[in-house]
Amino acid sequence: MSGDFRMRANGAGMGADSHRRDRGLLFGSRDGPGGSGPSSKSAGAMQEQEHIEAQNQQRVDNLGNKVGTLKSVAITIGDEVDYQNQMLDKMGNQFDNTSDVLGQTMKRLDEMVKSGKVNSMCYLALGLTIVMLLAYFLLRKK
Repeated sequence: MSGDFRMRANGAGMGADSHRRDRGLLFGSRDGPGGSGPSSKSAGAMQEQEHIEAQNQQRVDNLGNKVGTLKSVAITIGDEVDYQNQMLDKMGNQFDNTSDVLGQTMKRLDEMVKSGKVNSMCYLALGLTIVMLLAYFLLRKK
């Protein structure tokens, strides 16, 4: 049954006149449903049909242009997404490196506290405070 349908849909096994007549009944034709040829349709109706076909072609062309524009926008968006993914990967790597450095610094501070050299830590804090105060006063005077 489906093979027979395919043959009929492709026009195989049918005469050209029969195929045109069936198509004309479904979609309308230049001959009309019962017409016998191009002479049965008025010139005004044929011009109207040609005008409608020209409008349809123009709409198809406009739709093609819009699809092309959408395609270029989609490609641009894809490129931007790829670029931003690369930036996020770089930021993630930098945060990992910073985290490693901070972890090593914390280990050193922990070792310093455990070693019992609390005095050296106090001197370090005092020295940093003095440097910061000097920088503040020097920059304030300018």
